[in-house]
Order: sequence, then C-alpha cells, then structure tokens
Amino acid sequence: MQRIGYCTLRRISTVILLWGVLILWTHPALSEPYLAVRGGYKCSQCHNNITGGGKRNGFGLIYTQTTLPHKIISASTLQRILSPAGASSADPNYGTFITNTFADFLSFGGDLRVENRTRFSEGPLETTNSLDVTEANLYIEALILRDFLSFYIDERLGPNAASSREVFGLIRTPRWWNFYVKGGKFLLPYGWRLQDDSAFIRDRTGINYATPDTGVEFGLEPGPLTFSMALTNGAGGGSDNNLFKQITLRAETVFRHWRAGWSFAYNDTDAARRVMYGPFAGFTLGRLTLLGEVDVIEDRMAESGETIKQLAVFSSLNVLLTRGVNFKLSYELLDPNRSDNSKNDKRTRLTIGLEPFLTQFLQVRLFYRLNDGIPQRPIERADEVVVEFHLFF
Repeated sequence: MQRIGYCTLRRISTVILLWGVLILWTHPALSEPYLAVRGGYKCSQCHNNITGGGKRNGFGLIYTQTTLPHKIISASTLQRILSPAGASSADPNYGTFITNTFADFLSFGGDLRVENRTRFSEGPLETTNSLDVTEANLYIEALILRDFLSFYIDERLGPNAASSREVFGLIRTPRWWNFYVKGGKFLLPYGWRLQDDSAFIRDRTGINYATPDTGVEFGLEPGPLTFSMALTNGAGGGSDNNLFKQITLRAETVFRHWRAGWSFAYNDTDAARRVMYGPFAGFTLGRLTLLGEVDVIEDRMAESGETIKQLAVFSSLNVLLTRGVNFKLSYELLDPNRSDNSKNDKRTRLTIGLEPFLTQFLQVRLFYRLNDGIPQRPIERADEVVVEFHLFF
C-alpha cells in the first residue's frame, strides 16, 4: 500500500488551507443522492425522471432556488448590481426567481460543469493540469397529456459531439401508486446514481451517465417503497439482435431518516454472462448524512468458461457545515479479481472536499483525491485535485 509521505502531507495541508479560505468566503455573506437522503426524499420528488438525474421538476426548481443556496441573491441586491450609479430605487423590477416553463405543457432545464484537474507526479508520470467541460446538457419535457403522458429528452451538447443521453416517452398514473412505464433510451435503475462516473461502483458496473440503454422500464412507488425494473438491449445504447436482453432492477424503502435498497442486473451476451447485485443504504441525523453501496460483479466468459468476480465498495460521509455548504469524505475500494486470491491488485480511493452552493444556480466543488493501487500502474496511484464550477437551472 502507498505510504503517505512528506509531499502528500504538504498537499493535504494546502488543501485544508484552501477549505478554510473558501468557508470564510462563503460564510458571511443535483443530482447527488446525499441531497435526497438528507431531505428524506425519493428521486422523483425533485426530478422528472423517476429514477433520478436530469431535469428538475417544479419542486426541484423551487428547492434549488430557496433552500439549497448558501446565499440567495435577492431582487434588491441584483438591482444594486445592475443599476447605474445614482439610479432611483424605483428602477424596473429585477426578479431573481425563474420558472422553467415555455407554456403550460413545455418545460426545460440544463447543467454545465467546467472542471480543472491537477494530477500529481507518480513514478514516471509528471504533474499535469487540464481544463475541461465535463458536462453540458439541455433537458426538455413536453406534457402531452398532463400528469399522464409526456415526452422527455436529455441532450448532451458536450463534451465532444452532441448526442441524446435520454429520450423516452413516459406514461404515469399518480393515483395508482405512481405506477409508470417508459420506453426509449434512458439511464438504467441500479444503485446510487452518483454524479461521478469514475466512481468504482459506477465505472465497474458499467451503469452510469455515459452508458444509457434502449428498452422499456416500469415501476411503482407505494408508500415508502419504490421499485423500478428495466428490460433493455444490454449494449450501452446500441442496437442488439440478441434474443436475450439485460434485466436491471432497483428496489428501495425510503423513510425520513434512513433508507435501504437492493440492486440486481443480468446480461447474457455472446462474449460473457454478467450478473451484478448488492445493497445500498443511506442514513441522516442532524447535519450528518451517510451513504454506502456494495456491488458484486460476476462475469462468466463464454469462450473459456472462467468466472471473474469483482467487488466494488463506496461509502460517503456528508456534513452540512452551514447552509448550502457540504463537506464530503468518501472512501472507495475495488477488488478487480476476487477469484484469484494470489493477486494483490486492489485499489482504494479517498476523496475529501467541499461542495458549496454559493447562490442560486451556481455550485463550486473542491476535492483532493488520494489514490492507491499497485506500483505497476502509476496512473492509478497519482493523487489529484479537482475544482469544478457547476451552473444549473
């Protein structure tokens, strides 16, 4: 295992100092699951997509503009910023609350994430720094028959070429335990829908924001229960003429201060048969919110008959330091080959940082990530600092 040396301790001290500066800066004056757990909400409380992610509904829009921000820019504050010097206080009204509707039946939303990532030197690797647009999405929903039949599109504008992340039709019956059926291209219901696709539980399962699939999904939400099941091609959004389809399901019990659930997926392809399963849970008490997920991934290779079993673990502690400012500490473990005990190829990841919602529509995220793995793969051992600006509506 990697030992924490003087250079690493110096980096940690620097990051702690930056945290202090950021807290002092924000104190006086969204699809992350920890927000749902902290509020005691189901995913459908804030998102049009019942399994979470993407466009925010009316409640989600109000929540992000009134409850989530550390500092709300009021109409009078905005007027002082925009008005010419010496202008009368009776200038035109500068409103700060926005709606996301074109008309009664058409609404929209969006997310933009700009990231600066520094990867420190490790072995033969040199320190690098890069600026990237990691997400630029536009969401549109058309209520064809209000609260019953709708058309939804989640369009990825960047990075790289534009493409549809989700596009589906949705039939929903709120009176019957919120039963729904969706058909098209969508994100699969499995585990915690973390924003970070590089998390072991999202990367190794292959179920994340980069891998929507095409098929049909149905579910219901009776009382504290929520259940979703999808039947899809199992080709990551591509076409498939295989007789067998991928089955993915997610079941969860949600209460005000805790929740627990189970995920399962089965996909039989020409190359291998994959079975995935595992529990996930969340707990909140006061300012503390805990999340956890364990996934077992079994791949039986069609040609050799060999079975490779992986284990991915995620845990996260979130602390509400003050309104709109979240402190996060997460630990991840990956065992890429539990079938061979002679291999010592485990990977661990410790992430620590802040996620302040500075004001309406604007979030800043600052993280330090300590990576550990085998010496033969230095890129998996290099520590990182990530600064992200997130604009959303």
